[in-house]
Amino acid sequence: MYSQTVAILEKFDNQHDFERMCADILFALGYRDVELIAPRGGSDGGKDITFTTESGGKGLACVTLRTDIEKKFFEDFSKRRAGEFEKYIFFCTAYLTALQKLKFAQYVVNTLHAELLSQDIEALRSVLDSVLPSIREQYLGIKDDKQALFESMLATVQDDLQREGRARLLLDKTHETHDLSKAEILVKQAIELMPSVRLEEYLQLGIRHCAGYLRHPFAKSVVFYERMSQVASTGSR
Repeated sequence: MYSQTVAILEKFDNQHDFERMCADILFALGYRDVELIAPRGGSDGGKDITFTTESGGKGLACVTLRTDIEKKFFEDFSKRRAGEFEKYIFFCTAYLTALQKLKFAQYVVNTLHAELLSQDIEALRSVLDSVLPSIREQYLGIKDDKQALFESMLATVQDDLQREGRARLLLDKTHETHDLSKAEILVKQAIELMPSVRLEEYLQLGIRHCAGYLRHPFAKSVVFYERMSQVASTGSR
């Protein structure tokens, strides 16, 4: 199944941003004292991010975009000493096989006497898509679907309110004119702006805001009512 998150991670080519993203993931997942060793580049001695584990021990995250993943793993972890860190996290954009995960974990347990958590591209996709959409948006440019839907709905509501406001202004103007033809045009324009309101309500709005016409000789005539009804009916279609 296609995943936009995976597609972008596969093409991710900025090591420093990838390290920053992984540091933010660690912090968001509840690890404390998360610190990038060399955020601006330079030698880090195979140590990318340090953190404090759940039990208060020392943790180290190794981060890489390299595709020769086994070579990179042993380059970094061969530099570590037994007991130096309590927990290791290995972030990468490669697809780790079950055999590779087992091989890496056994090396860390047997050689470094520590725990290893491997976070390959699929693990990253899972955490970014499920619980960390804000980090995904920040580094991968993928908006949260729920947030996008909310923004779309909010924009629709704002547009409806603006249209209603313009319609009511048009109806208000009918009170300022004694020209029946102009009043009919204004009411029709208001109806076009607010098509969701029932015909009867539009008609009542038009008549109420045209209250000034009641003082006009023809205002109470059947012709006036029929003309207003015709305008409202035409605008609602």
